[in-house]
Amino acid sequence: MKKLLLLAFVLTSIITHAQENSEKLTIDKGTWNVSGDLSLHFSNTESNNNNVEQDEFGFSFAPKIGYAINDNLILGLGIGYGYYKQDTTSNTNQQTTVNTNSYHVFPYVRKFFPVGEKMAFLVQGEARFSKQKSDYDETFINTSSDNESVFAGIRPGFTYFISDKIALETTIGALGYNYSEGEQSDGYYSKRNGFRFDFNTSNIIFGVSIYL
Repeated sequence: MKKLLLLAFVLTSIITHAQENSEKLTIDKGTWNVSGDLSLHFSNTESNNNNVEQDEFGFSFAPKIGYAINDNLILGLGIGYGYYKQDTTSNTNQQTTVNTNSYHVFPYVRKFFPVGEKMAFLVQGEARFSKQKSDYDETFINTSSDNESVFAGIRPGFTYFISDKIALETTIGALGYNYSEGEQSDGYYSKRNGFRFDFNTSNIIFGVSIYL
């Protein structure tokens, strides 16, 4: 809750400052956009209830390229890779290691709504195709799983130009339809679909964009 309030305060401050300027940001038709998102995650958790220790590490990156087909309207394509590892040790010294590799391809369209000379809100519509493989290494059992998913929806966010050609960007959460299916090496099969509504602080993506 505190993180959401802080984020709302920062956004309000930026908007207030931006509206003091009479000029509005315009990304001209014909502009090329090269950008990239990067995230890093690591944590250590110890539980006194069941004497379990858990270490997590993960990272992801997603380069993107886009072209402004009209003023403040960009059509683009992104690809991404992510890695995640989780080590869990129990009070009986049993250890479980999970290694996950994921790959993504996502065509997108991004519309900008200027609120000042350097800042604009954005809405990104995308279709994201993902493939994920996980390996589970337990004390006595080794298994694996393969999962494929499709997401179609929107991601709101904002962009702020720190110079004429470089901008800091973020998208916050997602709203849309998600379908996934997976199969484990032991033959277990699962399938799920539904609408996704997620605007918490754990689903914030930061990036840097270059406009040419």
